[in-house]
Amino acid sequence: MNNTVEDHKTCPVPAVISLNLNMRPCLVFSLVVCALIQGDLPAQQLPFVHYSPKDGLISNRVRYACQDYRGRMYFTTYGGLSVYDGSVFTNYTTDDGLATSMVNDVVEMGKDSIWVVSNTNKIHCLVDGKLKDLVTADGIIPVINKLIKSGNGVWYALADQGLFKFQQNRFVRLRVEDSHGREMNTYFTSGVEYDNKIFIITDHTIGIFPAPARLIVYNVVTGKSMINYTPGGIFSVIVSPRKEILVGTIHGLKMIDTTALRQGRIRFADLPSMYRPARKLVGHYLYFDRQENFWMLCYNGIQKISPDGNAQMWTTANGLPGSFQFSIFQDKENTIWLMNLETGISKLSNPGFELFTKIKPGFAPSDIYANPRSDSVWFIDADHQKLLIRHGKGENEFSIKHALRSFRITVGNNSKVYISGDSGVYAVRLRAGIKNISPRLILVTFDSTKAFGPMCLLTNSAGDPVFVNISAIALSQNKTFEYPLGYIADQCCVTPDNRLWTITRSKKLYVFQLDEKNKNYFHLLKLLENELPKMSPRSITVDTSGKVWVGTREQGLFCFSIDKKMELVSWKQFTMKNGLSDNHIWYLHSDNSGNIWVCTPAGLDKLQLVNNTLLIENITRSLDIYQHITKVQTSANGVTWILGSGGIIKLTPSKNLPKDYKATIFFSSIQVGSQPVHNSQSSLSLPYNENDISFRMAAPSFIDEKQIRFSYSLQGSANKKWSEPSANAEIKFVNLGPGKYTLYAKAIFLNGIYPDTSTSYSFEILLPWWHTWWFRVLLAVVLIGISTLIVRTYFKRKLQKQQILFEKQQAIELERSRIATDMHDDLGAGLSTIRFLSEKVKRNSFSDVTKDDADKIVVNSNELVEKMNDIIWAMNEKNDSLEDLLFYSRSYAMEYCEDNNLECTVFLPDPIPGIFISGEIRRNVFLTIKESLHNIIKHASASKVEIRFEMDEQLMVRIMDNGKGMLEEKQGEGNGLLNMQKRVALLHGTLHMKTERGFVIEFFVPVNPGFVYREH
Repeated sequence: MNNTVEDHKTCPVPAVISLNLNMRPCLVFSLVVCALIQGDLPAQQLPFVHYSPKDGLISNRVRYACQDYRGRMYFTTYGGLSVYDGSVFTNYTTDDGLATSMVNDVVEMGKDSIWVVSNTNKIHCLVDGKLKDLVTADGIIPVINKLIKSGNGVWYALADQGLFKFQQNRFVRLRVEDSHGREMNTYFTSGVEYDNKIFIITDHTIGIFPAPARLIVYNVVTGKSMINYTPGGIFSVIVSPRKEILVGTIHGLKMIDTTALRQGRIRFADLPSMYRPARKLVGHYLYFDRQENFWMLCYNGIQKISPDGNAQMWTTANGLPGSFQFSIFQDKENTIWLMNLETGISKLSNPGFELFTKIKPGFAPSDIYANPRSDSVWFIDADHQKLLIRHGKGENEFSIKHALRSFRITVGNNSKVYISGDSGVYAVRLRAGIKNISPRLILVTFDSTKAFGPMCLLTNSAGDPVFVNISAIALSQNKTFEYPLGYIADQCCVTPDNRLWTITRSKKLYVFQLDEKNKNYFHLLKLLENELPKMSPRSITVDTSGKVWVGTREQGLFCFSIDKKMELVSWKQFTMKNGLSDNHIWYLHSDNSGNIWVCTPAGLDKLQLVNNTLLIENITRSLDIYQHITKVQTSANGVTWILGSGGIIKLTPSKNLPKDYKATIFFSSIQVGSQPVHNSQSSLSLPYNENDISFRMAAPSFIDEKQIRFSYSLQGSANKKWSEPSANAEIKFVNLGPGKYTLYAKAIFLNGIYPDTSTSYSFEILLPWWHTWWFRVLLAVVLIGISTLIVRTYFKRKLQKQQILFEKQQAIELERSRIATDMHDDLGAGLSTIRFLSEKVKRNSFSDVTKDDADKIVVNSNELVEKMNDIIWAMNEKNDSLEDLLFYSRSYAMEYCEDNNLECTVFLPDPIPGIFISGEIRRNVFLTIKESLHNIIKHASASKVEIRFEMDEQLMVRIMDNGKGMLEEKQGEGNGLLNMQKRVALLHGTLHMKTERGFVIEFFVPVNPGFVYREH
């Protein structure tokens, strides 16, 4: 066994040592005993993380905390309720439904069902993020201060009005009496239930009985109660994991005698030895965590006692925020939360983290070294020329009377201590025989004319000091070996196989085999330069698996895989995007557990490469500590020592993480537009115009919530790729198109505490009604119908046009035939008569007969002219109106009757409709009128005739004279009357004749009243 100063097993013999000599083990250890200092390092600061209203907390006056099954934290305050899911605080005030801002208690009654007890006679239920009032069977709720669930599942309420039992959805008041039968059931504030008994503390701020605060024990089986009178001033009561009933009083910590309690008396017994440090402390709140640590909140600090009796007192001097902590709570990850009535919430997630702003008065460490073969750690103060050795049983301090400008220290396995100075490397020799004598520095390297001080100082497997600056230099057997590197190398490392790895700022990676027995001490195995990616190296280390890690000035961290032939196989780059605190890697350290410690100007990170996945733990940033970390060292007991700009950090391995809790991701809130949606809905269907959706994710883990990253993928959209992992827990989708979507989300824990966890949520944006299938079918039917109608109308109109054209052509043909017939019948006969008379005149020239014949020629010629005019008028399309027909007929009738000495009166409709009248109708109507007048002149012997035109749905013409009329038997014998009937019948009309103080002819002709005549 190699007994050195690093091994704290010492013998009780006072002595001094020379560290560079082979001395007896007992003499080596005696120095430690002489300078042993008990206790922890002074000025210890605990790594509390604080939450206040600036972080989203509803109020800085926080009272109690609880945690639901998903892991969300609930904080009751004087200003409302705050719910923290690791990403954001969700707050509830009177504006959100609280009856009052002061919240007394919060309990989880079931999944997603939280009872919120306000300081009034109301209880609220928080379901799916909405507050609702609890309605009891009788509508009565007392002013409850605390709810207690007994071992058999029954809930009891400690209220201003006394003790209540909740059963059958109502609060039933229990009678609590003292031994004299006096009721003392009022102002109960806190308590616990144990062994069918409820231990109740009364309000010490109320100046009525039973104040000052008393302890009341109520037996829920018998209904009997006990009360203590001496001592008074009871503040808190708790049952320990060992079933001890502890009471915090104004006279210190007390323990109830359970034997006397079973006999119906409250008596205090002696405290077990582990609680002795707290027996005189006034604790207003008592608490046991899962590790059975006892916490006692006092007015001037916190007393923590471990199960083995080790006591710690935390005050504002070592980082406790505020002097009055109201309550304490341990969550499912074993994180300790402190609730303060002034400063909000403080969290202690890493109890193994200790920050020493000053390890000793007047000592400012410039470099540290932790021995990987023991539990000792060495500090050097270059400014004050001091050396400090700390180990498991104490510490030793020495003065070094030599000014040093550099800051490097290392210890070899032969117990030699080496310190870099302004002109090289010194070996430290402590002279024996005189107590507290300064050690001597012995220069063991070249002087400053050849090189400046080492950038990195360490020892190899043989215990020889090895360091780098612009060269690699080793000291062995009083000889100096040097290998020029060509440029500055900031750090080097030696692996167990005695290989030296270093990299220069010019990006040259050297691998040397160190051989102290060979003249060629530095045997170059490999030089990598062009194979390396573009970077500016500053630090290097090699982990236990052989991977080479290189830190850079701006490009973050590189990991190189190098095979046995020293060839570069692959590399990866990690930056702040992957979770690093900074891209400037100042120093790298690899411990025996395979952890990579990364020192940056922004803090310290711990890395692990597991299954090709990098796990990053932000050691300092997670605790809201921002320092420039310059060096990390690990001792044999696993304790990590960190040198930072703010002091020394000691990190003790912690097994605090529970195995039964796994952080899982869920959607803490969903909003459509500005309206929240209940998370209990497994899917969602939204109208097309409500397509702005936001989701908030949560994966409650409070060890280091800053190391949680969220990513998502929206299936059903055009972009189905997973988003870049981000600390932002909110997802917003704007103006989503109609369709079915599934949102997949996952939480990534960069520190590797939990595996990645994922969840999904399906929703649908409905099509607008004009895009639905039924509307499309209806639209298709309508379009088909309209198209059919258009096509049918088109072809119908085309057919009508063709029919009209055909009818017009037919009418033209008929008109031509008629004209030909008329001309044949009328003009032909007349012309024949003229021809005959002309022949006769020619034969009988200038006889009396000739004159008569000439007169007949004249008459026939006039008739022919009149008939020709009638034909032309009937054929002229400009006369195709009712007005032309009536005016022409009236003109003819008036002229014809005047020529035959017949008084004629014509009545026209007023006004005359502008109706189209075809040539056929005009001709037949006119000829019928003409024939009637001809018959009146020829046969009626009338002196007066009346013609009346009327227009309704048909054209009515009535011709009446004052003549002798016509016998009934002769009405059908004349050709004129027959011709009139034929003409009217040809127009699909009707004709009537009768004798009525003369002869009356009346006929009706249908016309088209909807066809309005337009002037051409």
